[in-house]
Amino acid sequence: MYWRDDGLLALIEPRWPASADDRGPVREQSRFSSSIDLRTAVAEMNAVSHRFLFFEDATTGRGSVIYRRYDGHYGLIEPA
Repeated sequence: MYWRDDGLLALIEPRWPASADDRGPVREQSRFSSSIDLRTAVAEMNAVSHRFLFFEDATTGRGSVIYRRYDGHYGLIEPA
């Protein structure tokens, strides 16, 4: 979940069938239709300069988030 630039709360989900529930946060789908590896996520961050990127890690099959830190480097949030 994150605060969008327009002030709305949004939830990014893997590309699963969309929910009909329109209450709560804005629901967005991941940019990728399949799992990717960390190297691909870093390449996407370098190419498009996102603040962060949610992706399904091809190695673990679980969601991860790569984000741009205050010092310009990347951080990674992944399941324990």
